[in-house]
Amino acid sequence: MTGRPVVEELSDRLPATLELALLALGCSIVVSVVASYFVVMYPSNPLSRAVRGYARAAGAIPEYVIAIVAIFVFYATLQWAPAPVGRIAVELVAPPQVTGFPLLDALLDGDGEVFLSICAHLVMPVAVMVLAQSALLVKMLVHGLDQTLDAPQTLFRIASGAPRRVAVLSAYRRAAPAAVTMAGTLFGYLLGGAVVLEGLFGFTGMGQYAVQAVNTGDVIATQGFLLVIAALALLVFLLVDLTNMIIDPRRRPGVAADGS
Repeated sequence: MTGRPVVEELSDRLPATLELALLALGCSIVVSVVASYFVVMYPSNPLSRAVRGYARAAGAIPEYVIAIVAIFVFYATLQWAPAPVGRIAVELVAPPQVTGFPLLDALLDGDGEVFLSICAHLVMPVAVMVLAQSALLVKMLVHGLDQTLDAPQTLFRIASGAPRRVAVLSAYRRAAPAAVTMAGTLFGYLLGGAVVLEGLFGFTGMGQYAVQAVNTGDVIATQGFLLVIAALALLVFLLVDLTNMIIDPRRRPGVAADGS
C-alpha cells in the first residue's frame, strides 16, 4: 500500500521493536535472578513471601492493562513520566540512523540529551513488560532452586567446605536449563507485547506496521510481518538449545544415546 518494498519497511522498523523487547528481556533476567535468590535464601522474609505470591500469579494481568494504569498514574496524575507520544521528546531531533536501534544510534551520535530522552521514554514500557512477564521466569527459577539446593550435589559441596558462592552458583547452573528455555518463550511474549505497547506509547515499530497492514488489507505486508516474527522465534529457540547444551553437557547430541 505504501509503494515501498516490504523488506525496506521491515528493516526500518524491526530494530526499534527488537530494542524494546531485548531491553525488557535483559531487565527481566536480572530481576528474576535477584528475586529468586532472595526468595530461596530468605524464605521467611515478608518480602520473599510477597515475591513468591507474585510469581504464582504469573500472567494474571495483561500488559496493556498495566500499561494503561501506568500511563494514568505516572504521566497523567503524577507527571513523573514523559508523554507517551514516541521514543523521543517532540522538541528534539532523532539521531542519524546507523544501526536502526534508536538508543544505540543516540549513543553513537554522542548526543547526551537525545540519549537521556530516549532512556526516559523507554523506562515505563520496559517496566510494564518486566512487571507483566518476569513472574514466569521467577517462578521457574524458584522452583528449580528449591530442588537443586537440596540435591546431593549441593549438599556434598557444602559438606566438603566449599564457599557459599560456589554452592549457589552450582545450584543456579543446574536450575538454569529450564529457566533458559522459559526465557526463550518469554522473548516471544515480550516481542508480542512490544507490538501492542508500541501503539499505547506512540513508538514507531513493527506494531504500528502490522496494525496498518491489517487495517488496509495489505496481504503482502502482513505476510512479511508474520514471516519475520516466525524467523525470530526459530532463531531464539536455536540459541536456547545451544545455550542449554553449553550449560548442561548431558543435553548434547549423542550423550544420552551412548549412556555417557
